[in-house]
Amino acid sequence: MELEFGFFAARKGLALAGIFPEFVCGVHDAFEELLEEVQRTDAHYVIIPTLRHLARNGFLQDVLLDRLRFAGAEVFCLVEDS
Repeated sequence: MELEFGFFAARKGLALAGIFPEFVCGVHDAFEELLEEVQRTDAHYVIIPTLRHLARNGFLQDVLLDRLRFAGAEVFCLVEDS
């Protein structure tokens, strides 16, 4: 997965600065760390595997996406959910 992030970033002309994996469904510690890093570094882009990697629930996906966008990040998905 890390290689896929790197290739995706390179195709977009971006530099991959870090990866924030979340290992427990329903826990958002890594998301909070990601959000803090976006704000601290003024990062402009976040790459996620799919929206389901943020949350399984559509409403929660929207809430988390809004938080990233409010922090100033544009979100890219490696694979669009169907």
